[in-house]
Amino acid sequence: MVRRKPYEEPMFELLEGRVFLRYDWMKKFNSPAIGIQQFRENLQYYADIAYWTQREIERALIYLVNSRFDTKPNDNLAFSGGVALNAVANRLILTKSKFKNVHFQPAAGDNGISIGCAYYGWNHLLKNKMPAYNPSPYYGKVYSSSEIENALQNSDGITYKKCDDFIDRTAKLLAQGKKIGWFQKGSEFGPRALGNRSILCDPRDPYAKNFINHSIKFREDFRPFAPSVPLDEVDHYFDQSYESPYMTLVSNVKPQWANKLPAVVHFDGSARVQTVTSKMNPDYYDLHKKFKDQTGISVLLNTSLNRRGMPIVETPGDAISLFRETALDVLVIEDCIIFKGDLTPKIKIDIEKIFNSLPLTCSGAKVDLKGGSVSLNFIVTGLHKCLGITGLPATAVFSRELVSHPDTTVTMDEDVFIDIYNDPSLILRMIQSGQIKVPGKQTANASVTRSVQNQIAQIILVAKKRASFI
Repeated sequence: MVRRKPYEEPMFELLEGRVFLRYDWMKKFNSPAIGIQQFRENLQYYADIAYWTQREIERALIYLVNSRFDTKPNDNLAFSGGVALNAVANRLILTKSKFKNVHFQPAAGDNGISIGCAYYGWNHLLKNKMPAYNPSPYYGKVYSSSEIENALQNSDGITYKKCDDFIDRTAKLLAQGKKIGWFQKGSEFGPRALGNRSILCDPRDPYAKNFINHSIKFREDFRPFAPSVPLDEVDHYFDQSYESPYMTLVSNVKPQWANKLPAVVHFDGSARVQTVTSKMNPDYYDLHKKFKDQTGISVLLNTSLNRRGMPIVETPGDAISLFRETALDVLVIEDCIIFKGDLTPKIKIDIEKIFNSLPLTCSGAKVDLKGGSVSLNFIVTGLHKCLGITGLPATAVFSRELVSHPDTTVTMDEDVFIDIYNDPSLILRMIQSGQIKVPGKQTANASVTRSVQNQIAQIILVAKKRASFI
């Protein structure tokens, strides 16, 4: 007789409209991961257990809600409790159960009990009428301008500017690849960041997931991220026609977009989507539209404004502290755009003159820099360093013609080059964040990344020495 694996046993007994937890299968689970090494070496085993658990929970939930429908037929279902944050199971309930409409409340964990307590006190004890339903999850305190200004004034190592057009400016920064902390009005009720206490970035960035997990959230590299998108455009990117305002439902990414949004697409091609409306969050909705003006897409990566081991930030001071201790590029608190560092102006450089003065192995090279991007071609693994410049529209290029067989080509925006020229310590971070673009999967190799970093640093060192003579 072939013995069944522990995760092939049924987890629940489904009987007479109720779900009973079985205990016999628990004895067979005797290999807990006691460290990251054991976990990685037996990843498939633990992945199979996770898949089995999810499948069994879905089986139990569908049975339970359909049994509830059979007992009390109704078009509408309100679903809460900790398991109601399971976005995969929620989609199954929405699309496969007998109910037509399902409401998943944003604080579907233990903290959501407070809603029932408040309703009980209001309706049953005080005998008041049921208030009109308000779908907004933004129940937190709204901080005054003076409170924000006080937090900014008492923080070292930052500069800030109040801007009426802060949404336009933020959209442009996101389009440039910046990782931005977004702090607006009252905080969200529940565990999801829904556009008032969020970390945002361009979902097209293939390096964003690893960078945010490693350098901002300080957590495991397998942790996924979710997209937010205007409700009126959700079906353009996702196989979805329903609202998901609290990020409690998944949907499949449409095939033509799966490779264009790598930072928010799960391994199976799904995504945990938040839909945004101008009625519920006008500034966050406008930000998506402004980002589309810049990039042609209206999807943003949205994750909670915190790091591992801490709750989502609540106060302006909390947000500034997090900003200073992580690799976030920019923090936006209401209409204040905040950067790191002081107001000392950057060294102004003439890229054209500097690069034309560099020692070249070939003569006659020219540069025609009209803004845009700086591309560097060089041999990474070889000892020979061959640098050259050739003129291209809006681009300064270390020419592939002058380096006949470069191991890699790195590209960056002109302002990124100016940043690393002023502060070479930013090079590695710029590579990891994707602001310095290395083709293929070369940055997955730590030695190649370090070599690229060293080569760029040497180029900057030579450029600075030559600049002193210009």
